[in-house]
Amino acid sequence: MQIHLVREPALFLEVQRAAIEEAAECLAYDELLLSWSDQSRPEFGLLRLWEAPSSFVVLGYGKSVAADVHMSHCAEDGVPILRRCSGGGTVLQTLGCLSYSLILPTALSPELATIQSTTRWIMSAQARCLEGFMGTAVSVRGTSDLTVGALKISGNAQRRGRQSVLFHGTVLCQVDIAAMGRYLQLPSYQPAYRQNRSHHDFLLSIDRPPAELSAHLKTFWVDTPLCEVEANLPYQRWADELLPIQRRYLSADYVYLR
Repeated sequence: MQIHLVREPALFLEVQRAAIEEAAECLAYDELLLSWSDQSRPEFGLLRLWEAPSSFVVLGYGKSVAADVHMSHCAEDGVPILRRCSGGGTVLQTLGCLSYSLILPTALSPELATIQSTTRWIMSAQARCLEGFMGTAVSVRGTSDLTVGALKISGNAQRRGRQSVLFHGTVLCQVDIAAMGRYLQLPSYQPAYRQNRSHHDFLLSIDRPPAELSAHLKTFWVDTPLCEVEANLPYQRWADELLPIQRRYLSADYVYLR
């Protein structure tokens, strides 16, 4: 399936790895793949899909632990707090939440030239993808939220490299919304459409298995047989380079940066 929003057909593939057991490793892979794409300048993009192995809080790079997280509840329940490399808000990664990452060389499309145009392009595509999956209207609201009506089903963020962009997000598939309020405070910055609603009144779990959505996302984004490209990807070098990024993500100095 070609991606009809790209002016020239782009090549996408899914990056598959062995089961990821540690929360920091889940996050570190995105930064690693962005770095690899920046250095290698491939003529294709990467699509990564994953589910959290357990619950953990993830701060946007510029967010504050004290302002965004119920730290005492996380400590009581053994829920780790981590910080990712991209902007955006603080989220709870948990079972039933599907995460996707697109790592795209900016040369693939003029739409990837700026933060604003990248957000418009990918959010429009993701909204259409989810509409096809759910059979209901999906809107782009706020900076980079996807909603059904006034209820948020997906949050997204990006980080830009020299030659590539990482655009990633989560979709609430079969998630316990009550857990969001236990671990996350109300954000200090809110889009106007939120109207200071609680997590319970603002978020919607779409009640579809993450595996089904994962398959739908692959069909939507992937435009070439995966095996034709996977053999050329430097898995061993990635494994060697992942550890220092993972260690940084586990460092208290990084997590409590703000």
